Amino acid sequence: MLNRLLIPETQAIINSIGVDNIRFVGGCVRDLIVGSEIKDIDFATVLTPEQMILTLKRSGIKTVPTGIKHGTITAIVNDQQFQITTLRSDISTDGRHAEVAFVDNWELDAQRRDFTINALYLSGEGKLFDFFGGMDHLRSGKVVFIGDAEARIREDYLRILRYFRFFGRFGQGAPDDAAARACSRYSAQVNYLSGERIQSEMFKILELKNCIEVMTHMQNYGILPFIFPGEVDFRILKRLLEIDPEINVIRRLAAIQGYDLQILTDHWRLNTEQYKTLKIITTNVDMREPRKVLRHLGRECFVDLVYLSEARGTLPYPIEEMLDFVSKWRIPKFPIYGGDVISLGVKEGRIIGKILSKLESYWEDHNYVFSRDELLKRLRIEVDSLNKVE
Repeated sequence: MLNRLLIPETQAIINSIGVDNIRFVGGCVRDLIVGSEIKDIDFATVLTPEQMILTLKRSGIKTVPTGIKHGTITAIVNDQQFQITTLRSDISTDGRHAEVAFVDNWELDAQRRDFTINALYLSGEGKLFDFFGGMDHLRSGKVVFIGDAEARIREDYLRILRYFRFFGRFGQGAPDDAAARACSRYSAQVNYLSGERIQSEMFKILELKNCIEVMTHMQNYGILPFIFPGEVDFRILKRLLEIDPEINVIRRLAAIQGYDLQILTDHWRLNTEQYKTLKIITTNVDMREPRKVLRHLGRECFVDLVYLSEARGTLPYPIEEMLDFVSKWRIPKFPIYGGDVISLGVKEGRIIGKILSKLESYWEDHNYVFSRDELLKRLRIEVDSLNKVE
């Protein structure tokens, strides 16, 4: 099983730093144990950042000082990136940032981590180090803060969201009431986190199969109102999860009702593309003319609308037919351009767009059968009619 972590690239790093000086840590160890997909491989080491950089450089391994203030560098081997962090202890925290001191004690490093299941270390020789019972908690489906829950939360308020995310992935039954209440007491502090951090955690929650259950727990403990601007409703999302085989976060977000999109965009720092997509697919688009919708909105938005319309109960045709249509229909390109209108003596301005829009609608209404030459004839008629009016 260790082979999933001990690949040639990580072996090169361990050989460089020394097997006694470095261990796999956190999520990669936890996911290895439970058999989940391993996305990122992180290390902890007794070496300082400067020592790491020097040691790895001697072995021909490129390094980038990505978070050197907090003891983190990125090692790059065969174009793969691995974060390596010096053992550290928090000196002071303010709920968002921490001032740290480097240490050479593995248990001290473990003490400043959030949950017992994230404080697991594994040596390159396969020896597991578990200081706070994380293995037992994984087996029993418990997400447990290391030490005092409130103290851990005050160090970084993002742990409120992380608690429910990890409960959604690894928890069984209901959340621990004491831990969830501790999260609830500091829920208003979520507003002081950056939108990017909130977005990252909420997107990960939305990826979960049981995302509705997780967000319902957050709602019951009074946390969700500080995440979503409004009284949210999950009924359409529930239906979407039943019919949609993809893990599509934007589509799932669009299925949640009751929040203000503009406020959410600002609060979560959604980018322009995410906002535009949500703006389109949260609107009840008329799907009775699928060709027009597909031409004007594109394949991705069309598929989003097919699933969301089905979840809303407004899709006018069987979903299988709509999905088959989008996979097979070749979108035709409107063959008339602004230059064609100008060449007929129409001065540049808004009138050109109006003429083109009218002609395109005529083309669409006749099932896209007219050729460019036929449309040019129609265009001349339109322009001549316009000139007579003038």
